[in-house]
Amino acid sequence: MRKIIDIHAHLGDVFHYQKNVIWKQGVEQGDYFNPFKRLEDAGFNEPLLANENELPALFEAGKMLNWENTLENLTKRLDSNNVSHIVLYPILPNITFEEYLAASRVEPRIITFTSADFSIPIPKMTAKLEQDISMGARGLKIHNILQNISMDDPRIKAAVEVFGNKKIPVVFHCGVNDYYPPEQTSFARTPEYSDLKYFLELTEEYPDFIFIAGHAGGLNGGEMEMLAERWKSLKNKNIYVDTSFRSADSIRKLVEFFGEDKVCYGTDLPFSTHAGTIKLVEQAFPNDISVQEKIFYKNAARILKID
Repeated sequence: MRKIIDIHAHLGDVFHYQKNVIWKQGVEQGDYFNPFKRLEDAGFNEPLLANENELPALFEAGKMLNWENTLENLTKRLDSNNVSHIVLYPILPNITFEEYLAASRVEPRIITFTSADFSIPIPKMTAKLEQDISMGARGLKIHNILQNISMDDPRIKAAVEVFGNKKIPVVFHCGVNDYYPPEQTSFARTPEYSDLKYFLELTEEYPDFIFIAGHAGGLNGGEMEMLAERWKSLKNKNIYVDTSFRSADSIRKLVEFFGEDKVCYGTDLPFSTHAGTIKLVEQAFPNDISVQEKIFYKNAARILKID
């Protein structure tokens, strides 16, 4: 049977609402307009929003998808789509490594990364990350926007070095995005912190470290191509990309740009589904099972040291 690793996913509420939903039972999807589903149904070939009037519905759908993202529902998704492993990215201060670690004890298909606590001094932060690795953290997730930290902050490099020196992957959210409606003024708004150019500058400083560019560079348009153009001259060739929110045509381009050994399957669950995104990889390479196997499993398994 085919093996699948989803290398980009979340569980529970990763936003600042901090709803404790992971362990809730019987949570069903609500009846609300979901632009993310419409986008996936279109094979990621249409804009996320038909017009600016849909923006409030987008923020509401993002919030509700998080609140419905329970462990019970995650397990059902893995079962129905024959997913072998799912890599969860916690984002402090909203979701912790410990929460995902506990979930992995119940659902063994979960592989968890950890998140840096940027609110504490660097020595304590790095000591905590070392402890997380000893407890089973398989990588580090940094989300500059949700964690409100710029790429030139010394805490970023300190955290990255803990993992990079051990050849453990570090994934960054890439792309300039906002996650909250304008009236939600209590949360910091720093979408520019995840501009792809900052990720590229950082990777050049660490040419031997393993990095994953979330969303293959970003989803506003042109980031994948920008990453591909810079890829030609980058010293670091240990950069991987994931297929989240990418059409079949874009997935083919990812392999064309970066090679079949650098592309990993990802959903950004709960914002897209396994059922729809698995089909897109199959559509991208309908006659090449070898490439499918690399995208679905082998590439992620190599950097995560599975098997």
